[in-house]
Amino acid sequence: MPPIMQVFNYRYIVILMLLFLVLFSTTAVHAEEDAKLDPSAAGRIININGNVEVMTVDQSSWQKASDAQLLYPGDTVRTGRDGKASLIMSDETMIQLNRNTQFQLKEVERNAGWFNLDELASSARSAVGSLYEIVDGKVWARNKNKKVSARFKTPTMTAGIRGTELTIEVKGDGKTRTVVVEGSVEHVNDFGRVVAVALTLSHRRSSATCRTFQSSRLP
Repeated sequence: MPPIMQVFNYRYIVILMLLFLVLFSTTAVHAEEDAKLDPSAAGRIININGNVEVMTVDQSSWQKASDAQLLYPGDTVRTGRDGKASLIMSDETMIQLNRNTQFQLKEVERNAGWFNLDELASSARSAVGSLYEIVDGKVWARNKNKKVSARFKTPTMTAGIRGTELTIEVKGDGKTRTVVVEGSVEHVNDFGRVVAVALTLSHRRSSATCRTFQSSRLP
């Protein structure tokens, strides 16, 4: 190949590489901007399997949910017979909805890192606490931040958590069953208050047994 053609090809390759880098950088910036949550958002759907729908606070009908969809206070998510959904909330709570579950965001703290709140604002918001409602179905939840107060309302009680991992199941007859995997859960309704704590056993390797609480009403 003549030297002049070699120089031309080399320059052509360099130009293509630079163009690719520019396009890639621009795409990455836009992706990062899209990933930032709206300050008024309460959370985001991060994974969907099967039939999952959302009814937003300003709508009266169900719409098909989408990955990365933002959620706001008052929104409701429901899964179908083959549906499951994973959510990340603005109070740092991770939530998984099992099939045939209906879950509503009532009030949600906004103290997660993506909001870039200063310490004073974060403390003020943390005093409010989060409130979710499980209308029906089964929910797994985990929040390792003990400064966050989150409550899960069901037809028969309200379960409060701090630094807890648990599952809550609301059955067809309205009875609620909770399994505490880590931390403690305070169950409250008009009949009283019960605190369930996860039990940990040490063997050759650490294993955890879960404490189960089930009631249509507290004793």
